[in-house]
Amino acid sequence: MSALPGAVLLAALAAAPVRAQTASQTPGEPVTTRAFPAKTPSMREREAPLALALNLAFGTTVWTQVQVSTAGPVADVTRLVYEGYYKREIIEMIVMSADARRPLKEVLAMRHEGRELSSIAATLGLDADAEEDAAIRVEDVVDRDYLPLFPEHKLVMLPENSYDYWDEEWLPW
Repeated sequence: MSALPGAVLLAALAAAPVRAQTASQTPGEPVTTRAFPAKTPSMREREAPLALALNLAFGTTVWTQVQVSTAGPVADVTRLVYEGYYKREIIEMIVMSADARRPLKEVLAMRHEGRELSSIAATLGLDADAEEDAAIRVEDVVDRDYLPLFPEHKLVMLPENSYDYWDEEWLPW
């Protein structure tokens, strides 16, 4: 008699409609339901490929050393990219911060004041040329090994009068 409840449960589950069953999901995919469809992030909300690559390149040890939360380096570097910082500049600030064992916030604050990277390095007691050489070596590794993992998303903008650029034979009218 104890097998009967299990058989009833199995029969009840087998008869459940498809919409009542949960769909399998690939790890990393956003969860979507009919009531709450997944929001497509805007270009500004997407993580910059450089941020994702630097997160892998430096690892948690460096992010901890420069006092950036391991949950936040992608968001922080993405913000720097959108603020207009160049790749080598971002890398050099991270390298200087790690070598000086100072928080990245301090280096960024000095840069926001308009100071040059060589001046910041001197303030931190570092050799500016050595820091730049280290940043160039890190940039080479990031370009070679990590950035190809995250292809860029580019916006395609058509000119105002895009009709001039189409072959008239191709046009359907």
